[in-house]
Amino acid sequence: DGTREEWTADLAKAVVTLRQSHGLLATALEREEVAQTTSDRLRHEVASTEASLQTVQAEKEALHNEVSVSSQKLREGIQLRDE
Repeated sequence: DGTREEWTADLAKAVVTLRQSHGLLATALEREEVAQTTSDRLRHEVASTEASLQTVQAEKEALHNEVSVSSQKLREGIQLRDE
């Protein structure tokens, strides 16, 4: 009878441990899902930022070229006026 009680107690402990492990696993899986979602969102934001940066760089180059052309025309106009 004592062996049966020990076996029952051990089984009860095993069930408790299994439930705790299951809870920890569920928590870990939830955290993994949150981490994956966050990682995906950050990758999307980085890609979007890189695209915006490329657009800004292209606009900067276009503006620089426009200023260079305008400056050259202004210099030519001043030179013609002074002649």
